[in-house]
Amino acid sequence: MNTIFIPLARSVSALLLLFWVLSAQAALNDPCGCNAGLAPELVKYSSSSQVKLAFIQQIDEKQYEKIKRDGSAGADIIDFVSGTANYSDFSEKRRSYISSTNFSLNAEQSESLLFSTVRTTDWGACKRQCIKSQQGFVCDVAEFTEKNIAVSCSWRPEGAAKKRQVNVHADGKTLSPQSIDPNTTRDWHFSRDPSRDLLMTFTPEGGSSQTLKIAATPMSVPTTVRPVKLGSCIGRGGLNGVHFWGPEGADCNGIAPWGKYLADSSVPAPTEVCSCTGHGGPKGVRLWGPKGSACGGIPDWGTYKDQCVSASSLTVCGCVGHGNILEGHILWGPKDQACGGMASTQWGKYTQYCVGPK
Repeated sequence: MNTIFIPLARSVSALLLLFWVLSAQAALNDPCGCNAGLAPELVKYSSSSQVKLAFIQQIDEKQYEKIKRDGSAGADIIDFVSGTANYSDFSEKRRSYISSTNFSLNAEQSESLLFSTVRTTDWGACKRQCIKSQQGFVCDVAEFTEKNIAVSCSWRPEGAAKKRQVNVHADGKTLSPQSIDPNTTRDWHFSRDPSRDLLMTFTPEGGSSQTLKIAATPMSVPTTVRPVKLGSCIGRGGLNGVHFWGPEGADCNGIAPWGKYLADSSVPAPTEVCSCTGHGGPKGVRLWGPKGSACGGIPDWGTYKDQCVSASSLTVCGCVGHGNILEGHILWGPKDQACGGMASTQWGKYTQYCVGPK
């Protein structure tokens, strides 16, 4: 394999820049799903960090299939992927989750942040193998760090062929042509200013141009996740006076005439959600609400103080109650907890109508 190192000029021709922007790819090629191999590098980052969200944002269908098949990711990434039926379902889940944060990077910006942050040695080996496996003249990024880029071009012709000249335009500069022999690869190395986009066009003699775009690395912005907004409502009939908690705006216990769960803007949003055991009508049923508040809104029942969960990471789901009083009612609690605290297959778990964080 031949290697060429080329320092890049900073001046950019307006006409060339326009041409490159129009012809550049929206994001880097990943026909072999190599980006999926970066997932194990994310274990040191919190689930709401920009880097982890950047990884989720840039997952394409090939990566999705690879992660789901091989389990080649951290536990939270695997859970995010495995809980979806197909890539379309994953894309909708991703859209909904990312819209609940202040994360605003597109796929190519996400790639730039990801590659500029995590170790890419194994990813590079996968990319080189992928480039070599393709027929014809193929160029793709094989090394990517904050300040350096390597593009590997492979030429695998069908039948006998002679060496070809390759013309390269990068960062507004036309470089000296270099040759590539049949059935070999050649690398071009570029210095990179992470604050600017980098466009590189490779044109083989007698062939079509290939343009690669490296997006500028976005400035790191702390990512926040907005917790689920919880509200309360007051039961009627056999549950008259009992306060129930659920996602703001949902029907109280799933019963439209009872009104909706409404949040009290004069009271600070809860930092933790805990459980308590009901009495009277919902006797023995585990209810959920803000830590320290009166259980079911009735002081004699104690307070919500057991099995506390952070509200910032809470995913709240519904389940269908049973028994004379709660039959058919929608109860709410932390995802995958036993519905109403009942160890019964009839009651099941909180797994329906899930909301959050947002």
